Amino acid sequence: MKDPLYRISTATVSFAKLVEAGFYLALALVFVLIAWWLTRAFGLNWFMIGLDIFLGLNAAASFVEACTLYAASQPAERPDERERYLQSRSLYISRDVREARRRKRES
Repeated sequence: MKDPLYRISTATVSFAKLVEAGFYLALALVFVLIAWWLTRAFGLNWFMIGLDIFLGLNAAASFVEACTLYAASQPAERPDERERYLQSRSLYISRDVREARRRKRES
């Protein structure tokens, strides 16, 4: 069983990753809003179009980073403790095979 300090530290890291993902999402939104404002304020000349493309690509990169951090903050699924114990033994029979054998015996 994990000690409480480990659980607190993993929860803190998960929360920090969620906060960082929120920051990158907000940064992406700011890049999009700046690009929109520049286009509306100064019209469509070659410099503004290039700047808008640059800001749009930065927004996309920030959004991807936010999604990556959000996905990394979710706890990984771990197998059942009994399954892990059985997998460590040399004569391991998977759950699907055990269920198929049990159904065959019952019928």
